[in-house]
Amino acid sequence: MRAEPNNVAGKLAEIARRYRAENLRRFGPYDRGRHRCAEVLRLAEHRRSQGRLDFDPDVVIADIMANPRLWTARAIGSRLALTWAERTVLGLTTMEAADISPAEAKRRKRQRRNMLNRERQRRYRRRRKAGKMSSQSRNPRNAGVQWSRTYKKALCRLRLSRVKPPAQRRNASP
Repeated sequence: MRAEPNNVAGKLAEIARRYRAENLRRFGPYDRGRHRCAEVLRLAEHRRSQGRLDFDPDVVIADIMANPRLWTARAIGSRLALTWAERTVLGLTTMEAADISPAEAKRRKRQRRNMLNRERQRRYRRRRKAGKMSSQSRNPRNAGVQWSRTYKKALCRLRLSRVKPPAQRRNASP
């Protein structure tokens, strides 16, 4: 029994609404300023481990908390001299890199997203192929045989093109 498409959409919307309500109850509203402060601390810890901490994280966090609308992603990135390499390694999402232009950042984000999608598809295909190989190993007749699509079509055409002799001639031959 199939559900109506509108009914399915309604059910999915209700599920999403309930999850949002539960997350809001558990964690409170999303606070971009708090998220940025956490990322500033992560960057400070990374630079401290490298021995090149060149900003005071407490001062930066106090500034962000005092006026979060003033501190845009670009402004924080330029104040901390954030590089693209640091941004990608640490997974910082609320700050923009200061060493490249916004257009270059957009191009690199798109390029990185495409690369990650290709990797994900490659892993998926590898898993599917491994599953097919294991099923072929259970059936030794087809093990190691890969049927191309054109070969399958040709075989099907050959089967269909065979003409069976009339019934009286089949019965007459011993």
